[in-house]
Amino acid sequence: MSHPEDLFSGVVQEDLWELCIGEKLGQGMSRHVYVWEPDPTLVVKIETLKSNWYNIEEFNTWNVIEHTKHARWFAPVVAIAGGGSMLLQRRTQPLRREELPAKLPTFFTDTKSKNFGLLNGQVVCHDYGIHMLRERGMSSRMINADWWDLDEE
Repeated sequence: MSHPEDLFSGVVQEDLWELCIGEKLGQGMSRHVYVWEPDPTLVVKIETLKSNWYNIEEFNTWNVIEHTKHARWFAPVVAIAGGGSMLLQRRTQPLRREELPAKLPTFFTDTKSKNFGLLNGQVVCHDYGIHMLRERGMSSRMINADWWDLDEE
């Protein structure tokens, strides 16, 4: 879709933000995550650094994994902006410590507990911009989960 550059600056940009971007849920090293106001069952992830491309990695990963048995471990990606700066993903609910699984598929390496949440009663990863799918494949092998950030609480 083409649009005049000057249309998306100033008041229009501010109004679009106000209409679509809700409560800030969190942020990582290169993305901020907000409730997507038009559909609060989704989040919008906004890249802050154009050099990491985590949104594009999640979009591509979801497209590969979506129709496999491993999809149950991933929060679905719904859409991505053409430039990759914004990604819409199903919103998960925070996990309590006792809900964290003891084992995870071997392809998950960034085992920060806040990278996982509950979606329809299932533990899923909602931050999978970093993973080992290419290196380890879609293995069904499970490993002990090393929830490295639990000591920080």
